[in-house]
Amino acid sequence: MGTIAWIVFVLFVSVLCRPLAADPDVNTIVERSIAANEADWREEPGYDHWERDDSGGEAKTYQVLMIDGTPYERLVAINDQALSPSKERDEQQKLEKVIAKRRSESTSQRAHRVAEFNREHDRVRALFRELGRAFKFTFQGERRVESRSVYVLSATPRSDYKPADADARALTGMNAEFLIDTETFHWVKVSARVRKPVSLFGILMRLEPGTFLELEKEPVGDGVWETSHLAIRSQAKILSLVPHSTYEDDRYYNYAKVSR
Repeated sequence: MGTIAWIVFVLFVSVLCRPLAADPDVNTIVERSIAANEADWREEPGYDHWERDDSGGEAKTYQVLMIDGTPYERLVAINDQALSPSKERDEQQKLEKVIAKRRSESTSQRAHRVAEFNREHDRVRALFRELGRAFKFTFQGERRVESRSVYVLSATPRSDYKPADADARALTGMNAEFLIDTETFHWVKVSARVRKPVSLFGILMRLEPGTFLELEKEPVGDGVWETSHLAIRSQAKILSLVPHSTYEDDRYYNYAKVSR
């Protein structure tokens, strides 16, 4: 999934950060959730995984490999059908070329490539900390989700919030619901909706009411939880004029610690 998709993802799901509600139970839930989910985000680059991306046309499945500090997506299926032998050979050759290229990089070249990746990863982490100031959180009780007991928290925009940057402005028009595991405080499911037009990426895009996101996470081992499902259905206007609709339904699975 590209950088823009991740930023949209964070703008929705990272709102659960430093608590602003007075309810001590909410404070405890939120604080422990922060620790759990920031730890997950730090660990995310340490895992290979498989990813099925469906944007309403061809559904493509990738093996996402962390190779010398940054990810590489190796195409393995289209519309859930294995690649033809010739296409499989092509993809294997592409992978081998990437591995060879990265191994032959100079120290400065590698540092630049890894820094670019880390910059986007750190940008997400910065939003975790910033976005918490934008919302008021309310404890809605407990619920069962399959075999898990979860806390239910709602998040609504604070009217006195002053966004620190263009990305943070998008939070002023969103409502969200968080289902948080009562034992580990990881997110089980997050749903968010745009309730009023909000700017995204400065003046380049405006998200419109009707935009919806759903995130699900699950344990991948060693106390770490990672994303298993991310769905985004957006209604937007480019430069606030041109209507633009997007659909993305991504599945993530087969997480394995990087061993290379």
